[in-house]
Amino acid sequence: MDFADRTLVRLADANERAALLGSSELERVLRTAYDADSLGLSGPFAGVFDRVDLGGSLSRSVELDGHWARSGTAERTEARMELRGLAVPGPTVDALWEGAVVARASADTATVTAVEVDLPDVGGVDDAVVADLGALPDDPAALDAARRAVILERLRATLDQPGAVGDAHLDSLFRSVGADDAGSFLHAMTNGATVPLRISFSDSPTGPLSPRRLPITALVLIRDVGFSLTGLLHESRQALDHLRARGAAPPPDPGLPRRHGLLALWLVPESVLDDDDWPGGGSGSAAARRTARAEAAAAWLSLLGIVLVPVSA
Repeated sequence: MDFADRTLVRLADANERAALLGSSELERVLRTAYDADSLGLSGPFAGVFDRVDLGGSLSRSVELDGHWARSGTAERTEARMELRGLAVPGPTVDALWEGAVVARASADTATVTAVEVDLPDVGGVDDAVVADLGALPDDPAALDAARRAVILERLRATLDQPGAVGDAHLDSLFRSVGADDAGSFLHAMTNGATVPLRISFSDSPTGPLSPRRLPITALVLIRDVGFSLTGLLHESRQALDHLRARGAAPPPDPGLPRRHGLLALWLVPESVLDDDDWPGGGSGSAAARRTARAEAAAAWLSLLGIVLVPVSA
């Protein structure tokens, strides 16, 4: 067998997968998909393979948009149809993995006891509401709810544990400047009121690390020595776009800060990294240079949702 076939067989075998995607490779997968540091995740890491589809094309059914109208009238009926028996060919991938990476995380039972935060950019809250809804709601209650949602989202964006802050803490923030609702809070802030940033947590007992499952959806592309880097980048981006169009991306979870909902895994021979054109090699043994180059490549590939997995012979 050549490298691609041999690697595909290993991926198909449940026992071989653990050797192919070990703890260090799965950590790279996890850090590409999630903000692992803010989640306090650590190893060892284990892969869960709920579904592994080998081979195939990411085809999509054909969708048609159109309308019809009675002759001589201006009335039109819009229509959208999906032709399930007729598919548009998509990129070919070697495998599609749906499952998870299991990491270790501390069971933090601390709760937020007080929240005070400075929000200097409140002038754009109404603009954000208009961008989301098309206009400011006429109903006062609906307007207040829309403003509260924007302010709460901005408040959570400043925190490492966004899910720990809710409406009760927002009400406390409003009261700190003498406001009863979102409108009066915005008025107070735009007229010079300031609130220092202070987040207080209750004491939390230190407990043992517990397993945490983090969902992963990734397409797998296997390439032997001599592949085109630019070509593989193009194939990966095209395949990821097809997956997004099919709705394969997992739904957002406020408690899991994601970097990428969908990933592309490149399984390539580790000898590919012997090429001096890969940056980050430095000095040292051949193995050390491969490791350094893999880490340097991971730094920029992860920005694209791509994970480089060098495979030993």
